[in-house]
Amino acid sequence: PICRHGLQKINVNTHAMQAIDMKTMGNMEMKQSTGNNMSNIQYVYIDNSDLLWVGTTKSGAAYWGEDIYRFTSKTIGDITAMVEDSAGHVVYGTSDSGILGYEGPLASLSVTALARTSDGSLWVGSQNNGLTRIKDGVATFYSTSSTDHRIENNHINAMCNDKNGILWIATEGGLLNYNP
Repeated sequence: PICRHGLQKINVNTHAMQAIDMKTMGNMEMKQSTGNNMSNIQYVYIDNSDLLWVGTTKSGAAYWGEDIYRFTSKTIGDITAMVEDSAGHVVYGTSDSGILGYEGPLASLSVTALARTSDGSLWVGSQNNGLTRIKDGVATFYSTSSTDHRIENNHINAMCNDKNGILWIATEGGLLNYNP
């Protein structure tokens, strides 16, 4: 979970919570390079190689792994969402610049959530403008005002896939799901 003063770790077996001291994870270089103590964490993501990625306000993204021994930062703006692409590269969503490195159309440049589905689609959630689905270079928009691709609420808070490949979409109006 994300808390006001950094990271909290929960043991899923005992439900015990532990505050994570970023300094013990080798964060000194991160603090010096960005001038920020990473306390304003917006997003946490664990990739396929078990790297822990942290998206922050103003300090970009950082990652940590057992074999890396320290947080290494990429100062790239306000990171609000992350997901891996099919090649294993991390894709970054931002609060004001859309998806870093993506020049195509989006429902909004204010990205709140990212997800991939097994059909190769990249799903991009926004704060007020619904969803964008990018598949094979084509963007499709889903919103409350769409006649062809209607969703029940335009405010997308989070998205994730379950073990059956179903995309779950958390909105201010409730929970949606998509089966590719």
